Order: sequence, then C-alpha cells, then structure tokens
Amino acid sequence: MVPWKRLLKCFGRIVRKSISLWLVAAFFLCLFNSRCLAHTIMMTKRLKDKTPTEDFNCTDTIYAYVRWEGLHLGKHTLEAHWIDPLGKQQEFSVYNFDSPVIDSWIWLKLDQSKYEYLTGGGSTLSGYWNVNLFLDGKFLIARKFNVAC
Repeated sequence: MVPWKRLLKCFGRIVRKSISLWLVAAFFLCLFNSRCLAHTIMMTKRLKDKTPTEDFNCTDTIYAYVRWEGLHLGKHTLEAHWIDPLGKQQEFSVYNFDSPVIDSWIWLKLDQSKYEYLTGGGSTLSGYWNVNLFLDGKFLIARKFNVAC
C-alpha cells in the first residue's frame, strides 16, 4: 500500500473514533444538564384550556405555563422575575418541584393599588411587561406580554 493511502486510512479511523467520543460526551453532558431539555412556554390567563395570549387586563392572573420534555429526574426550581413597563422587577416567584413532571406554571396577580404604592403613585400597570424564567438558577427564556388597564 502506498504510504499516503495508509496515512489517509489511519486518519479516517481516528476521525471516526473521535466523532463517536464527542457524541458520547454530548449525550452525557445533556443527561446531567437541565438546559438540554425541550420545553414549550406560553403566557395564558386560563390554565383550564391553556389558551395562549400576550394581552392581559389589570385584574387578570397571568400564568407562565411550561411543558417539559426530557427534564432529568430530581428536584428543580423554577423562578420568574416579573419586570414592569418601567423596567423594574416588581415581583419574584419561585416554584420548587420534583421531576418527573409534564408541566409547571408560575403566576402573577396584579394589584393596581399595590403597584401605585410601590412606584410612588401616578404609575399604572399598563404597558409591556417581561417575565424572565430561570430553571435551577440558569436563564431559560424571556417572554413579553401586554397589560391594559
């Protein structure tokens, strides 16, 4: 066999083995890393029928609903940072749960009088809010929604 063909054949074996090792490493990394899961997140005001919406009233309870796929077994913490139209965090919600679970939700109940007190009066709940979701302390996703009063 010509030396360069032997070298090419040897190189091919090394590449195939290293690709296999990388795939195995990626599998185990995903197995122990909660960020390698699939999830669907929607905002809703009704958990019964889970109708997605981005528009809410001042009196609505606002749910961030999460459907999990591939979440590893064990204890988890879902956190929500609710950011008002002025860019300030107004609420912080925490939900601790054990997996396996199919879905979770975390909510915000708006209160105009409390909000006016916290912002020094004159402010309104109306406008675009954000919710930043974290799973086990790691950023998961941000969602924007509108509140009209």
